[in-house]
Amino acid sequence: MEIEMTRMLEGNSSIPCQYEGTGYSITQLNLAFVLPILTSILSLLGSVTIVCILLRRRKYNRLASTYDRIIFGMSTMDILSSVANMLASLPSPADDDKLLNN
Repeated sequence: MEIEMTRMLEGNSSIPCQYEGTGYSITQLNLAFVLPILTSILSLLGSVTIVCILLRRRKYNRLASTYDRIIFGMSTMDILSSVANMLASLPSPADDDKLLNN
């Protein structure tokens, strides 16, 4: 038998701490929604910076070594992966609006 925990806000009003029997609190669900977006943004910024540094070199030295080409390829794939991770939260169920508006 699952006991639903409640927390008290503003005196006598109580708001359920768990979200419709999932076993996770609203805070945990919000973090699960926001953290992948945040980490994807940070990864995207880092990879774009690396690509810009590699492409701003002198023309005769741009991507001349194998190391530079590997780093450029890895950064390009990381950019695509970061964009995909950011967009992965868009097809969320419609009732997720309740989570972020609490």
